[in-house]
Amino acid sequence: MAYMIYINQVTGQMEELNDKELDDMILKRVMDSRKMQRVRAGTSKLCVLCGIEFLEWGNDPWPLASEGWCCDRCNATRVIPARLKQL
Repeated sequence: MAYMIYINQVTGQMEELNDKELDDMILKRVMDSRKMQRVRAGTSKLCVLCGIEFLEWGNDPWPLASEGWCCDRCNATRVIPARLKQL
């Protein structure tokens, strides 16, 4: 099984792709570039914690990140517990 390293254009993180995923790499790159176009146009946001595109209002990710927005899921599962631990 061959692996290829792919740098996600949205999150900037490296991902390993197996043979099956390698076939879908071109589609993945197109989808990533379209996602970035929507973010730049202001029609959606990217969560600074998980890298997923979201359309809702957005939440302050402090104390896990100092800038950007996080999605409702990360806010509920990661940000709020981190804030409670600081109390």
